[in-house]
Amino acid sequence: MQTFFYVQYLRPLESEGCCSLVAGHSFGACNEQQRSNLEEIGRKIAKKCHGLPLAVVALADFLHIELSLDYWNNALIRDIWEFVHYKVQPALQWSYHYLSAPLKKCFEYCSIFPKKSILEKNVVVQLWITEG
Repeated sequence: MQTFFYVQYLRPLESEGCCSLVAGHSFGACNEQQRSNLEEIGRKIAKKCHGLPLAVVALADFLHIELSLDYWNNALIRDIWEFVHYKVQPALQWSYHYLSAPLKKCFEYCSIFPKKSILEKNVVVQLWITEG
């Protein structure tokens, strides 16, 4: 049987893309001295987001509140979800709401697997077949 569904390949952002998002959303109207002091910490914080654009934007918006080394270092050592949980959840719900029906089904189905588990294609296909 042949299907004509378009395949969506979702990949995390590259490191430079994450850093660019952090810079664009957090620095705003800061001076060059502040920016140069915070760029290295910003890169480390961006790595903690593991290429997830929504997490990067939410965290960068939170960092924009205060452009101090202490504040940013605190963000670096803490769990990022402590900072951004209140902003990420509504944005995820909004993003999910506007997905196409097949993509919604895909996300719903993949949510049954534990976080960071490795999904083997053949196993997932067999499970989908049994679901009809």
